[in-house]
Amino acid sequence: MFKYVNYCGRCQATFQIDPASLGRGKGKRLKCGVCEHSWFQSTDKLFKLKEGFEMVEFAEKDLQRVKANLAAGRDASFTGVVKFYVGNLDFGAGEQELQDFFSVAGEVGDVSIVRDDTGRSRGFAFVTMVTKEGGEKAQQLD
Repeated sequence: MFKYVNYCGRCQATFQIDPASLGRGKGKRLKCGVCEHSWFQSTDKLFKLKEGFEMVEFAEKDLQRVKANLAAGRDASFTGVVKFYVGNLDFGAGEQELQDFFSVAGEVGDVSIVRDDTGRSRGFAFVTMVTKEGGEKAQQLD
């Protein structure tokens, strides 16, 4: 069965929608629950979510990042300008620990620990710093 989706042109958040909710006319005005952008959505411009795909909840950290980016006048998908490879990572380390460690150098845009199919850490991660200055300070961390 196909589900219909639409997406916000500003922050790219995707929403499942029932075409009947757009009324029997040409459509109606919608408002994004993430960035509050509004647009007119017509029933003929909806996308179909194909079998094998599913909608997932928008992560709270992503929601906060998108809102901060839009408030600062940046693209919604912006995570930073300097990305670090962090190797020899303890297998028990979590994203929050890395976030806390690197935040002393500046604003952290994203932390991503690489994991195997079972969810176990592979021992390395990527940390993105929002500014070049934060990236330079992060290089000095031990």
